[in-house]
Amino acid sequence: EAKNKISCSFVLKSTQYVANNKRLNQMISNLLDIFRIKPIIKIKHDEMKVRGICLGSSEAYVKKYIRHILRNRKHISDSIVFITVLSNSEELRELAYREVTRKMKWKHVYMQDASVSNFCNVGLGSVGIMFYTK
Repeated sequence: EAKNKISCSFVLKSTQYVANNKRLNQMISNLLDIFRIKPIIKIKHDEMKVRGICLGSSEAYVKKYIRHILRNRKHISDSIVFITVLSNSEELRELAYREVTRKMKWKHVYMQDASVSNFCNVGLGSVGIMFYTK
């Protein structure tokens, strides 16, 4: 089934939105934000699961996230990728696009604006990637 072959993930700049939606304990969220830990979450079957962490500036955490998500290229279909950047920063959008297209040669690359649902669930400054697996 096609939906089982979709990989969807985000790196969160802040965990406050996830905590506000009761998907993460508020105390844990505060600790993650104090130490500037950016979790990488994978979304599958309406569940969010932590799949790694990133640290540092926007540039550092976006680069690490993209390296982490696209590390097993032999299991990723190069047909299409969707990149979502929940930010008004053109630099962050360009960085995400550049890193995703540098890691793999895709047939189709789409930069998509975030939906209200994305924004409410993962928050401002988050970056997401969605693609098919083989």
